[in-house]
Amino acid sequence: MSTDSAFKILGVSIRDSRSRIVEAAEDKALELDFEKYSKARDALINPRLRLHEELRWLPGLSPKRALEATQKDYDYLGQRESIGVSPFASFNLLAFETSKRTENTRERTADILSAMSDVFEEIDPERIASEVNEDRAIAQFPAVTIKDVEDALSPLWRERAADALSLVGQLDTDTIIQLMRAFAEEVSVDGIIVPNEFVCILYEQYEIEAQRFLEPEAQNIQRLCNAILDSGHSETALAPFANELEALVRRWDEVAQPFQLIALAKGLDHEPSRELANALRGFSVSLHNDKNQSHLAKEVSDLCAEVFAELPNIGETFEEDRATLDDVIAARARSVEEEETFASEMLYEAEVGTFLKQRISVSAQQINWKNDSIKLDEIIGARWGATKEQYTTSFSIVLTSPKKVLFISFSGHAEVFQAVISRIWRSVGVRLLLEMLTQLSSGKRFRIGNVTFDDTTVTLPETKVFGAKLLNYNWEDVESRTYNGALQLLSYDAKASASLSYTDVNNAHVLRRILEMRLEREVAALSDLLS
Repeated sequence: MSTDSAFKILGVSIRDSRSRIVEAAEDKALELDFEKYSKARDALINPRLRLHEELRWLPGLSPKRALEATQKDYDYLGQRESIGVSPFASFNLLAFETSKRTENTRERTADILSAMSDVFEEIDPERIASEVNEDRAIAQFPAVTIKDVEDALSPLWRERAADALSLVGQLDTDTIIQLMRAFAEEVSVDGIIVPNEFVCILYEQYEIEAQRFLEPEAQNIQRLCNAILDSGHSETALAPFANELEALVRRWDEVAQPFQLIALAKGLDHEPSRELANALRGFSVSLHNDKNQSHLAKEVSDLCAEVFAELPNIGETFEEDRATLDDVIAARARSVEEEETFASEMLYEAEVGTFLKQRISVSAQQINWKNDSIKLDEIIGARWGATKEQYTTSFSIVLTSPKKVLFISFSGHAEVFQAVISRIWRSVGVRLLLEMLTQLSSGKRFRIGNVTFDDTTVTLPETKVFGAKLLNYNWEDVESRTYNGALQLLSYDAKASASLSYTDVNNAHVLRRILEMRLEREVAALSDLLS
């Protein structure tokens, strides 16, 4: 261990002279390993190498106190509050406690780690240089500078972190995970305060060990996600796999939590956690978009929002995903309810005619007339209207699909006509209107009757009996109105006009409603109505 200083190996004090060090090395070499003691001797008599050993020992302590404090049966941890030594000597004495082969416990390990972190905060390189130089003056070695000390301390912190980690390693795995998480929470105040250099180095070294678990376990999580996406099972059937995934992610996060907290305190993301979080978000998005399993996607987002809360950017992303999925799930629930309500409201059935009765019926799927029918979602053209006669009113409805045309006509029964066309508008008219606006937004040009138009312009025939031309206008330069059972379009300059009969021209009713909405919303382009 790094606590085996050359001073301890040779049994000399930090204030012994060069000659005393050489003498001690020669005496030891006669009994045991010559190379070991020669190396220790050289480290202590060479002024440049000596500083490393001085910093690993107890500068500032008298030889007697240093000898007592480094005995195996000396319990510095239990006595440190009552013993007045410098912070640096205290830090080294705590490090020496890590090498003692006593029965180790979580409590003792936690106390040593906390004490080392606390004492580290008080260490002052200038005071260390002063203590070292006092000892060197007695031992007749040249003085060191503060810069010399600062340069030599950096590798020492790594040695001491390794000493502390070796103590932690004596515990069982679950206890190590719990201890290192609790200590990270303590020293970073739950990711708010940046820990000192010693703690950061300790967790850097700990993460090297932890990666032996984190890397393969992250791969296992990814494999399980892929298996779930490839399975084709329902959300109910996938419940056991979802539970297994949650257990794997939570176990992974238990190990990664300390590193997330340390990174959070530094204003950083823990890279392996960020990579896993992104992979799980991709999995959640695929569940929702590709597999239509929004509830399971929501469970994954809920889990990730919890376990990756220490990753600021990622945590916010998962919170947004959760809110979106909540809305989607609620909207789907509403959609099912609305579909059921729509289907119920679409149901209608009546008889028309006086002596010869004809049955007409409407559902959410189709319209039935006499012995014929047409599916609502196949209709691409619709027209309807009424014609007043001497004693009654005749009604006609014509519905066109790529496969057929359904003609419906009867006299009287205005209430039946109104009931039927109101349902045709809700189911067919609104759909055709939205499809037309969407296609207009993509640049399509339509022709209805003798009128052609696109998103912003309309072409009308010139108001001449002979030699009429087609004139182009912006929509804001054309007036629209209903007159005598037709949609009338008239240019404001009175040079062009058109009349589209609601009874004879497919989708004249659709265009009428679009133009009414354009005036209500005061938009220039028809497709602006979509927003």
